[in-house]
Amino acid sequence: MSARQHDESGPVYSWFMLDHVNPGIRFEGNVIISAPAYPIVVTNRGRTDGSIMGVDQIVDGRAERMTPCVPDFNEDGELNTARPVRPDSAKIRIPAEESALMILVAEETRTPYDPATGAVQHGAPFQVTDMLRIRTASGRQVESARIMDVPVETRTAYEYPQMDEALKACIAHVEDGM
Repeated sequence: MSARQHDESGPVYSWFMLDHVNPGIRFEGNVIISAPAYPIVVTNRGRTDGSIMGVDQIVDGRAERMTPCVPDFNEDGELNTARPVRPDSAKIRIPAEESALMILVAEETRTPYDPATGAVQHGAPFQVTDMLRIRTASGRQVESARIMDVPVETRTAYEYPQMDEALKACIAHVEDGM
């Protein structure tokens, strides 16, 4: 089997974004600290199972590291209050032809600002991309384009009433060093 055939037979990922974004903003003195997060659904359209170890969003040709986090929702869609983040978030296994909900958390940024005027002195706004680079357990890096035309029924299946709490839990999980 050639390398090309192996790549084509392995996991092939696509994804779509849900309608929640948490800017993860807090203030410490004269600094704005931000760790934005947003939920996505990743589908493995390949012929074999795959495991995701990390994700980069590609913005203007550069990779921005994101930390994937899997919220622990039960079958009724309620967030596990004792353990809101699944312990296997560092290695997310997605079987062939299956999908998984995950929350991507950006690396924390610190931006100085003037509290008297509210003027931000440095920094760039957080951007959401249409392209992700998925780092797999096998060491591959696979680019994955965002699916834009997702049926409402599919999106609705991943909408949970406690999604905002899950976003906050994932931000805290990443900030605490997992």
